[in-house]
Amino acid sequence: MTADATEFIDAAELDEAHATADQVQGALALWRSGPPDHLRSTLLWNQLHRARRKLEQRRVQLVRRRLLIVEDQVGDRLCEVLGEYDCTVVRDLKGFWAVRPHLASMFDGALVDLHLRPGYEDRDGEIVVDAINNSSALPAVVMTFRMPGGFDVMGFQRRYNLVSVVTKKDDGPNGDFGGVVSVVREMFAADVGTKLLETLEDTLPSLRRRAGKQLHLTGRLDGMDMMHFKYNKVVDVAQQGDLAALRHAVSQFEIEFGLRPGNYRQ
Repeated sequence: MTADATEFIDAAELDEAHATADQVQGALALWRSGPPDHLRSTLLWNQLHRARRKLEQRRVQLVRRRLLIVEDQVGDRLCEVLGEYDCTVVRDLKGFWAVRPHLASMFDGALVDLHLRPGYEDRDGEIVVDAINNSSALPAVVMTFRMPGGFDVMGFQRRYNLVSVVTKKDDGPNGDFGGVVSVVREMFAADVGTKLLETLEDTLPSLRRRAGKQLHLTGRLDGMDMMHFKYNKVVDVAQQGDLAALRHAVSQFEIEFGLRPGNYRQ
């Protein structure tokens, strides 16, 4: 394992002019979920996280970006207008669950339609971004043709650590998807992972306040000490600089203390 760590760090230190896409991809494949926990107490821990961020930024420059599109009606059209990327389309939840175990290894970003069934009454896209957020560092954009009434866009974006929520001008094959293309390009900016990490870190103080309020409302004041202990564990994860780990830690904290809202209506 130490040999893998050395190889990982050495790959990040390669001169930019000589690094190849295969070298970068091969190094990142060593630890798709980040450095293993048993290295946490070693001097390698912070070096490995810095190396991983550097390799991910270099991959942006060297490798054609791989985009997962979760869309039930105009996925093929989106592939055409987003032809600069290597696109994969799935059209429903069943298709998404089939690729979910491979999100980190197969894709660099996701474009998810909020409604995946006719009639725009479902919120299946919310299930998709929740699963992405709870299991990976994949940046994601949510799109919709018809915003639900009273939909709290900013709250939804913060909750799922999204790059953006964008409205499609049309939901037909001849529609204008220029706005979607612009947001996808923003998603693949080199520093998007850092921005998403900082955005999530900014929400941590409110996470503790919400948990304390929930304990008061449910009469579980004896759980305050444990809540503060668990919150400090989340802060410890934040200090690692690992977006996937922090997303998962926040999600688990929210589940444990009853903070998972059912929807995003004001």
